[in-house]
Formats: sequence, structure tokens, C-alpha cells
Amino acid sequence: MMSPVYISHPAHPSVFNWEPTEEAQRDFFGGIKAKQVTVSAIMHGTDADYAIGDELTKKMYSPVIKNYRITVEQMGLLEPALVETLCSTLQVIVREALDIVIERRSCRSSQRISTRPSQHPACCNL
Repeated sequence: MMSPVYISHPAHPSVFNWEPTEEAQRDFFGGIKAKQVTVSAIMHGTDADYAIGDELTKKMYSPVIKNYRITVEQMGLLEPALVETLCSTLQVIVREALDIVIERRSCRSSQRISTRPSQHPACCNL
């Protein structure tokens, strides 16, 4: 008989979570004070084996709001494809957009902006 194989991965605390303390708010990776969700799968084993893994996951990554049960295949697709490839790229794009907004706002704060495009300062690119 094959030994049970249980796989778990933290989703890490959401940047949109409200946490009641500064320590929890600054727990960016979870496992200290910030609430997070986890995903888990049973590769080999029974529902009873999954239940043991579920309890272990909740203790290991505590505090856990919810542990979502998914398949090993779903975990293999979600983690590298969704998180590292798609979401990381989107974070870079959002950061670049934010930098542009800050730059334009700084430009507008320092100078009176005309409604005529030909009179905008070069830094505003409007």
C-alpha cells in the first residue's frame, strides 16, 4: 500500500486584508499574525488522510481563514502559471502605472496646468 501524500500551499495574506494590529498588517508572508487562505490536495490517500493534512495545514500556516481542497493538477497549474507568471507580471504593470500617476501628480502640484495641451509642461505628457 502506498503511503499518503498530502500537498499544501499558502496563498499568503491578501494586501486587501484589514488586520487589527500593525504586527499582523506587516505579516506579508503569513504564518505569524495575518490571516490567510491555503490550498491543499491529496495525491495518494483517503479522505481521513486529507483530514489529518487539513489540521496540520491549519496549524502550520496559522492563522488560516479557509483551506481550499483542490486537485494536484489544479495546484500545478495555479501556482506557477497564475501566481508567478500572470499575477507577478500584473503587479509590475500596476506599479509602473502608479509611478506615472505619482509623477504626473507631482508635476501638476508644482505648476499650474493649462487646459490647452500645447502649454502642458513636458513632464506631464498630456
